[in-house]
Amino acid sequence: MKVPGVFFAVHLGINALRIRVIPEKLAIHQPAASPYGGRKGFRAMSITQEYLKSILHYGPETGLFVWIKSKRVGWNGKIAGCTKTHSNCTGLQYVEVRIDGRLYKAHRLVWLYVTGAMPVGLVDHWDGDGTNNRFGNLRNADAINNTHNSRKPSTNTSGYKGVYPHKKNGAWVAQISHKYRQYYLGSFPNPEAAAAAVRAKREELHAEFANHG
Repeated sequence: MKVPGVFFAVHLGINALRIRVIPEKLAIHQPAASPYGGRKGFRAMSITQEYLKSILHYGPETGLFVWIKSKRVGWNGKIAGCTKTHSNCTGLQYVEVRIDGRLYKAHRLVWLYVTGAMPVGLVDHWDGDGTNNRFGNLRNADAINNTHNSRKPSTNTSGYKGVYPHKKNGAWVAQISHKYRQYYLGSFPNPEAAAAAVRAKREELHAEFANHG
């Protein structure tokens, strides 16, 4: 679409720069308000509680979202979201909900729905089940504590989190990390003894975020 304006030329030697001046009333554009707390046409950082409650119902006893105003035909009344497996080797699963083309972690939406604000840090699941989004199962956490409350990786061969077989002497090594530091707790004749050492140290260092796998 052509925009009316006034043209004039600025001569620079043999070249001329052709400039169009757009009337002020046409040049000023005020985008409409967006449900994401910003302006339409700009990437929003977060959704608002008001908009979230207008399209989804959350059940604190079930931890599930149900559509009440979906843009997809026939989806009202259906459970929102799908389960995705985390990319790390723990195999932990989370629920994601797509709203207006953007994916959100369901547990972060729960926090917004209940408290009125997006969590400042991460949201940790008390029981280690990333699909259990009952509000009582959620707590604010930083990256370190969230990592502590994780299950043993799928590559674990001892059956105990933090216990690994020694490649040379056949002993079982006990090891734990805390605040990006590795703690070597020694070698043990069997995995049970190593696991007991790790468990005691984990409860000391990780406190309420201790997860024994």
